[in-house]
Amino acid sequence: MTSQFTNRVPLFDGLGPSQLSAIEERFTTVQYAAGETIFKAGEVATRMLFIDSGYVRLVTDRGVVLGTLGPGSTLGDQDMLAEQPYASGAQAVGAVTA
Repeated sequence: MTSQFTNRVPLFDGLGPSQLSAIEERFTTVQYAAGETIFKAGEVATRMLFIDSGYVRLVTDRGVVLGTLGPGSTLGDQDMLAEQPYASGAQAVGAVTA
């Protein structure tokens, strides 16, 4: 991922080039197919994702849709940073790159 991507993510707004570069060095790209589960509610939150392309549906453990996130959105960040389990599940609506 490049600074073009981090410039689109509100979480990184206001960071300088050296800070963005340090963050980008830690990125790995993952891809999910349509319908694939990204994580489930209640699982230990071990990572956060930044959606580069595609859409992700947030769902409860009972399958109730809470909303949909798209490019530039963060996913799982609050749970991971708070060291809590994922509050909701996430499922790829179509092909997703994060």
